[in-house]
Amino acid sequence: MTKKREGQNTQHQRPKANGDSGWLRFFQNFFDAFARMVDRVGWAGALIVLIFCFVQYNGTAEQKQKIIDKFVLGSSGELVYPFIGLVLIGVVVFLGQNYYWRKRVQLLNEEVDRLSKWKTDHQQRSIPGGLHHTGKK
Repeated sequence: MTKKREGQNTQHQRPKANGDSGWLRFFQNFFDAFARMVDRVGWAGALIVLIFCFVQYNGTAEQKQKIIDKFVLGSSGELVYPFIGLVLIGVVVFLGQNYYWRKRVQLLNEEVDRLSKWKTDHQQRSIPGGLHHTGKK
């Protein structure tokens, strides 16, 4: 077992930089967690979790009951406007998720192309003769 030296930091935290406040670190951690959630469950799931946490933390019991009555049970007389809003939010979230996944797939395809080119170049240098290449699709 190692002995603790004087002045040795026992916790493995990075030291605070000048001007690095707790709020800045909080927002960095929040957005990192939200980005991981988007990556795991998509924009729609991340938005649902975010709204649920917001209502759970900030909503009163009466507000929560109204939300359940209106959106889950459908017992409100004004059913058209909330559902139009939900549909609009759903369309925007779908478009955002579609854009996100198209960009991600494009980046992954570019990486596969880069690796295949590197592999071909590496094999060309290793083998004295030329390699047989099939036609591209």
